[in-house]
Amino acid sequence: MKTPGFDTIARKGSEVLLVDNKAYLSRGTVSSASALTKNLSKNVDAALAQLERLAASGVLSEAESQAVAESIKALEKGTFQRTITGAGGIVKGIGRKLAASGIIFKALSAVLAVASFSLDASTTGYTPFEESLTNEEFQLYLRWMRGEDIFGAGKSAIQESMARQCKAGNPAACPD
Repeated sequence: MKTPGFDTIARKGSEVLLVDNKAYLSRGTVSSASALTKNLSKNVDAALAQLERLAASGVLSEAESQAVAESIKALEKGTFQRTITGAGGIVKGIGRKLAASGIIFKALSAVLAVASFSLDASTTGYTPFEESLTNEEFQLYLRWMRGEDIFGAGKSAIQESMARQCKAGNPAACPD
């Protein structure tokens, strides 16, 4: 059973993307995405609560804290982009109703093309693309490079990180 809510919240520069991945194997067009439509308000509230707990946990670096704070601000202001991806399936786009509501489709192949274009040698051993990632994003990127399914894992990376920190004895990371 799929966990309700967004599959991930991603940052691209100052842009915050609320991502709902549709790994359909039987159809190429997505016609509904309740996480980004009818359940949007509830899901934004849940994401804000998670991010606020993460911010208060004391486990983030300065850069990560800044990224989380900027993401919280974007969610509070409603300055985010609702996005559907089709990783792991045959989805090629979204229906007219979703597009008309402001939701966009990002093809995984387009993301891969951007990543592969950015992957050049650097003197630090990391590419400019890799250096631009937060620690959490870099860990997801490494998992993706190993071929792991980073979109269909059920729990978000933030939830997993919070659970680990809670288990390690950090009460600020524990759910209420």
